[in-house]
Amino acid sequence: MKTNLRWFYQSILLIFILAGLAACNKSTSSSSPASQSSSAGTVGDSSSAIKHYPFKGKIVSVDAMSKSASIDGADIPGFMSAMTMSYEIHPDSDLQKLHAGDSIQADIVVDNSDSNNEKYWLEHVAVVPAAKEP
Repeated sequence: MKTNLRWFYQSILLIFILAGLAACNKSTSSSSPASQSSSAGTVGDSSSAIKHYPFKGKIVSVDAMSKSASIDGADIPGFMSAMTMSYEIHPDSDLQKLHAGDSIQADIVVDNSDSNNEKYWLEHVAVVPAAKEP
């Protein structure tokens, strides 16, 4: 009788242990996809934080040391008003073909993935004929 009672209590204990492990495993697996989706959302958010806008402007000066150019840029709807400012130029080969007075068109790339430090640069820079004044 003592053997049967001992076996009964051990079986009950084993059932509670297995149920507890199953519950722990379930909460770990249910939180795991949530954490995976939140990290996937972060990745998704950072990729959506990079935006491209068409850009037109006139080169004011070129600074080969800083790999940038000061450009009198036209209005960029949805991003910024017309203003003169310095832009990094990527790749370096695009910077080398620019001279003061050139009219250009390009893509401005804006990276907001780091909310404390917005980065922007120009890509696909092409010298275009100057717009004719009416």
